[in-house]
Amino acid sequence: MVLAPLITHTTWRTTTELMAILHSALKTVTILKYDCKSIIMNEKLAGLVKELEAKNIEFRLVELTDKAMTVKDVIKFSKGNLEVDEICKTIIWETKKGLIGVFLKGDTRINLDKLQKFLNAKVTMASSEEVKEKTGLEPGAVCPLLLDIPLVMDKDVFDLKKANFGSGDHLYGIEMNPGDILNLAHARIAKLSD
Repeated sequence: MVLAPLITHTTWRTTTELMAILHSALKTVTILKYDCKSIIMNEKLAGLVKELEAKNIEFRLVELTDKAMTVKDVIKFSKGNLEVDEICKTIIWETKKGLIGVFLKGDTRINLDKLQKFLNAKVTMASSEEVKEKTGLEPGAVCPLLLDIPLVMDKDVFDLKKANFGSGDHLYGIEMNPGDILNLAHARIAKLSD
């Protein structure tokens, strides 16, 4: 490993502890070659990147300098150029039949009446704990392409040429064509925002 030359007689214990921490962390992260550089990401995102590349789907990873939980965070922490009005979010809702994801533009709100009418069911927003437990994703990083639940995309998303959204990793976003999201996620379309 690259750290080996740094080991000296006086620092071996610290370096050994660091190596143990790195080894433990590498069980949950992957180093992946993307855009001619090696980057560290979680295994879910690495798997998604490999799938998108294998299917020749055009996308871009948007690197963030800190953990982004909100649209404002994405704007603040984005390393690359991105259009503010192209930032989207995925919100998880609970029904009696189970969870459902709703993908919409970041600056819009869901009209609860429209959502309930479309689903023909009462809905409540899933708690952070439910989202994490039932989807394996953390709020703020929910990726519509990593969900194992039905997804509904708000019709207004298709006014965008590109959508930027959570990747399953708080330090990256994904940018791609909304039509590709629709096809990959096998989503339904409805006008759910005001």
